[in-house]
Amino acid sequence: MNRYNWISKTFGGLISGVIFPTKVECAQTELPEGPVLLCANHISGADVLLLISRTKRQVRFMAKKELFSIPFIGWLIRTMGAFPVDRAAMDVSAVKKGIKLLESGEMVGIFPQGTRCDGVHPATTEGLIHGGLGLIALRSKATILPVAIETKNYKVRPFRRVRIIYGAPVPYGEYAALGEGRDGNLAVSRMIFERICQMLPPPPPLPDGEQGNQGAVR
Repeated sequence: MNRYNWISKTFGGLISGVIFPTKVECAQTELPEGPVLLCANHISGADVLLLISRTKRQVRFMAKKELFSIPFIGWLIRTMGAFPVDRAAMDVSAVKKGIKLLESGEMVGIFPQGTRCDGVHPATTEGLIHGGLGLIALRSKATILPVAIETKNYKVRPFRRVRIIYGAPVPYGEYAALGEGRDGNLAVSRMIFERICQMLPPPPPLPDGEQGNQGAVR
């Protein structure tokens, strides 16, 4: 057993099996092979670890650079294949690394919202969606795998059940027609995020006059 598998089974099993009991649902029995861009809504700091431990392929997650400076957590996610991204700027090096990994046939993970939004339905955070997902997908021609994360009130807490739903893969040919450039990148990102939200129960109706919010941005 290599180091990645040992770490994933040992710590991943503890995290997703005991601390945050996680149920997995899949649209199909097998994950797609070759380059795959896994895209999920982001509701907690545990999301990266839960997705890495519950996905049957190794996922090279783009995670905020601040996580890598946290004792033990930084070591753990780096050992499990994650790499840092600077959210304060357009991190070209992280984008290039993600594309390179996909071009070599790996699976890369990304959060379309670009930040953690806990306590609100993901559909209310659509204004946070940027074109990074679309840029990486269009450049690499990867299959996109939409994944939804759900828990009570969208607040992940120890011993509260979490549900991870793997949707149907979206091949390059299905989203390539949306175009390239800034508008095309954003269109792809929004299409995938919409599919993620469609896998979740609809948000409760807002009182008259109230606007959707972007959640607790972290």
